[in-house]
Formats: sequence, C-alpha cells, structure tokens
Amino acid sequence: MNPDVSLTNEERELSSGLRELLVVEKTLEKWLIEGSSYNNIYWSMDSANVVSFLSKGSSRPHVQAKVFKMAEMLSKPKLLLTPVYFLRSDTRIKVADELSKRKDSDDWPIDQESFWPCIDCMNSIWMLSCQRQTVGA
Repeated sequence: MNPDVSLTNEERELSSGLRELLVVEKTLEKWLIEGSSYNNIYWSMDSANVVSFLSKGSSRPHVQAKVFKMAEMLSKPKLLLTPVYFLRSDTRIKVADELSKRKDSDDWPIDQESFWPCIDCMNSIWMLSCQRQTVGA
C-alpha cells in the first residue's frame, strides 16, 4: 500500500501538531479504503503532542473531533493504533526526515518477499515459529 497523502494549501497553514494528526488521519483513511490487512499499527513519530492527542485526546474541540473520527474509523475493522514517540535525535527519525526531503520521497518500493511484517509481529502465532529477529536502531 502506498501511504502517499498530501495536504491542501489551507491544511498546510495549520499548526504542526494538527498537520501531523491530519497525516495520520488521511493515511488511515487510505489504508481502510485500500483494505489494509494489519490489525495493530505502531505509528512512530517525533511529536509528543500527536502522541498525546492519539493516546488521551485533546481539550481543544477541533483536535478532539479529529481524534474521535480516527477512533471511529479504527473501530469498524477493529484496528489498534499505537503511537510510539521517538526523540528528534533518534536515528530512525533523522533518516525518515532526510528521506522525506528528497524529491521522490514517496517512491520506496519493496517486493513482498523482502518485506518482513513488523507491525503485528508481537501478536501473531506465526511469530512463535520464527527465529528471533532484532531490528536495529
């Protein structure tokens, strides 16, 4: 699935936290439309605000409305979204930031044989029969 999403000019003028929340929302919408087979989604980010929004909600009505809409979207196919916070100094965030600045940042193809599903790996009977794998930072 290609998680390519874009923001409108109006959305680009919003706060950075709300823009990041919109990207999560739009990506979830796209995954649901395209029929994602994942049950548990671990979303890595460097925004403590967005992690807080997704974990606890917000006292700001317009932000809470977005969070509630995402909760409704996730409840239909019974998906679980877990936001994971990383410091900006984390290597994974630095690499993602660098790659996102490239002109062709959304063109990262990978063939199915090379893809190791790490999104639902801890909650799967399949994992019990696999050798232990460590993903480096």
